[in-house]
Amino acid sequence: IALLFLIGIGLYIRSLAVTMVNLETRPLEVGLIGKIDTAEPALLKNSNEVLLASMLYEGLFCYDEESSELKPNLAQKWVMSSDNKSLVVVLKKDIKLSNGEILNAADVKASCEKNVKACHDWQLASLFLNIQGARELLQGKSAEISGVQVENERALKVILTEEMPAFPYMLTNPVFWVFDCDEGEGPPYAGTGPFKVAQNDDNKSILLVRNDDYHGGKPSLTGVRITVYPDWGSAFQAYQQGRL
Repeated sequence: IALLFLIGIGLYIRSLAVTMVNLETRPLEVGLIGKIDTAEPALLKNSNEVLLASMLYEGLFCYDEESSELKPNLAQKWVMSSDNKSLVVVLKKDIKLSNGEILNAADVKASCEKNVKACHDWQLASLFLNIQGARELLQGKSAEISGVQVENERALKVILTEEMPAFPYMLTNPVFWVFDCDEGEGPPYAGTGPFKVAQNDDNKSILLVRNDDYHGGKPSLTGVRITVYPDWGSAFQAYQQGRL
């Protein structure tokens, strides 16, 4: 029995090693149940879309559930004013978007404004209303959010309409994720996430390849292929056939 156990362990380790080596040369196959209509941060409606978008885009901050703390992501540091009515954020240096361009504060401002205009969900759009000038942009009275001000290449200031010490936590919402608005056609736009879209077959099969310039370190996976199935039965069949 002990010998059979050791043989089994050996076969498992060998199989695992082969799998890991293969993933360095081919994409990880992932199956999702349901549908994907978009990866645009302001329009995400379900967990599948959030999962896809999270591989492409990131925000200034992220929430660490283990420590229940706010952690910097694209931000290097931030300072709330003493009256809790403004926030200054300094970006990490030399973060690259997946198209090779360097992320700057103007990209963050442009993303914020584009997300406001693209948002169809009033509950999400209301997250912006605490920013000075966001209401005017939504009403078509202004072409920009006056309360999001670029101070230099890496720093921007957000002016709020009222005291809001928890505002940095709100910026973890996907509707505040950042991307390159000047890239031309899109979505998907170039983001700062660990992957980028290489191929999209009508949102049914999406091939992501790693972003070798990812600021968090080179991803260990060479790519991820997401296949969307209409139901559990078809997904399980694909698994049985070795396609997942």
